Amino acid sequence: MLMSPIYEDRRAIKAFRELESGSNLSIILTFILILFPIIIGSTINDYEDFSGWVFLAWLIAPFVGFGNLVGKLFRSNFINNYNREYENILDKYKSISKKKVNSKYVDNIAKSLETNNFSYLDILDILVYHEGLDDHSESIKKKKIKTVVDDKITTKKGEKIYFKTHTIWSQGSPDDHVLKDVGYIYITNKRIIFLGDIKSYSVNFTRITNFDHGDNFIQVQKTAGANDIYQIYSSDSTLYAHFLFDKFNR
Repeated sequence: MLMSPIYEDRRAIKAFRELESGSNLSIILTFILILFPIIIGSTINDYEDFSGWVFLAWLIAPFVGFGNLVGKLFRSNFINNYNREYENILDKYKSISKKKVNSKYVDNIAKSLETNNFSYLDILDILVYHEGLDDHSESIKKKKIKTVVDDKITTKKGEKIYFKTHTIWSQGSPDDHVLKDVGYIYITNKRIIFLGDIKSYSVNFTRITNFDHGDNFIQVQKTAGANDIYQIYSSDSTLYAHFLFDKFNR
């Protein structure tokens, strides 16, 4: 399953919180495993028959407490639910991607798929993300470009958006880089724009000295500052991004 890097990042953050939320319960359960056999054992006559259970409980207790067994179970359950819900959204997208549907129909789909992990806006964002990946594949195949509408970006005079996708932004090189943020990358006919959770910025084409791509990333070298690495989960998308840059910088 191809998951958006934005929602992969959210999954990792929430999974860590689930792990942490179970730590106190793991400690409580450890004390129960240690103390309960002693309390029960003191009330029975044939303690020798019960001693094996005491030993087993004491043997398990450290693994429960120090291993945060409850937290790991919480995390595993969360990840399974999260992945299943995302896959439901992706399956729904696949079922409508080749059909002509109006905005009301998509709106109803988004509302029907809402969960605690994915809001109505999240679902619309995911549907648009996967639609964008398909559009990139089609555009690079036909060597044609088309504009993208996005109200998050204020364009300059004569500027149009041609590329948008979810990305992980790092700086350095593809093999040695420092993670900076997760968000959206846009390519217009004038610049590259990054809109992130922590930071947003843009780089005019005039400041870019080299634009390169691999199967799952694009690398941007600038006249000053560290190289920007944008991780993108589609080889067609990285190829299309490079195609656009070359087209607008001939």
